[in-house]
Amino acid sequence: MIVVAAPAHRRPRPSHHLNFRWVLAVLVFAIGLTGCSPSVALRKMADDQVEAAAESALDQLKAGDFDALAASIDPELRTENLPGALTQMRNLIPPGEELERSLVNYRFNHQTGRDSVYQIAYLSRFPEGSLLSKFEIRRTDGAMVIAKFTVNPLLAEQGTGYSMSLSGKTPLHYIVLALLVLLPAFTLYTLYTCIRDRLRKHKVWWIFFILIGLTQFSLVWNSGEWGVKLIHFNIPCIGFIYDPNQLSWVFSLSLPVGAILYWVRRPTIRVRPDTPPDLPELPPNPPDTP
Repeated sequence: MIVVAAPAHRRPRPSHHLNFRWVLAVLVFAIGLTGCSPSVALRKMADDQVEAAAESALDQLKAGDFDALAASIDPELRTENLPGALTQMRNLIPPGEELERSLVNYRFNHQTGRDSVYQIAYLSRFPEGSLLSKFEIRRTDGAMVIAKFTVNPLLAEQGTGYSMSLSGKTPLHYIVLALLVLLPAFTLYTLYTCIRDRLRKHKVWWIFFILIGLTQFSLVWNSGEWGVKLIHFNIPCIGFIYDPNQLSWVFSLSLPVGAILYWVRRPTIRVRPDTPPDLPELPPNPPDTP
């Protein structure tokens, strides 16, 4: 009797190193973007003419050149009260030489007819305090006009710009800092595990689902104010943004439900390493020949 049987062999496990390297490359690229100064990023987006008009107006206010400043202000605002208002604004500027000026906000608001409206704000640091200057500039046929101009003096601890301080912070601040590290680490490790695992089906959807965070907890770093949104989706599970109105970083955290659910479902959706691969069916053995 002649018996024909297929040799027992294991299907070679596909390599996922390339996929994981791609994920690492994206992560390194994202980290590199966050390393860029927000002020530098804003200056790259800002219109040069809008910046020049705002900075020129601020310099003219500091120098007391009210005639030149009034010429760039909206004609509707050039009333008999304007010189007195400009004098009061100049008195709000902290004494001493301006040490640093940072662009903290730039926004193209809207366009109506021939008019384009921009919002721009600067944070100026002085030896005894800081000054927040906000402008609303309207451009009509290339001509710049200041439609709104406000200055607000700040205490020394308020005008820290983009920097962060741990001085006087509560345990909540330290918990948020720890979660800003732990949550992405947990998500990335889960993503790495999913890429390496052999799943029965829907692997691409699992990779996407792992990155999703549900709900949102946000913390204003300088003031300590916090809030919760129960219905909110985030990709990834953490976020941060600089709020120019509060002159503070705002950090947000979300529950990594996708990563948690993957570990819960992993025993049932993963193909175990000791499971033999499916082999193609072989034709029946030929009959024995005499």
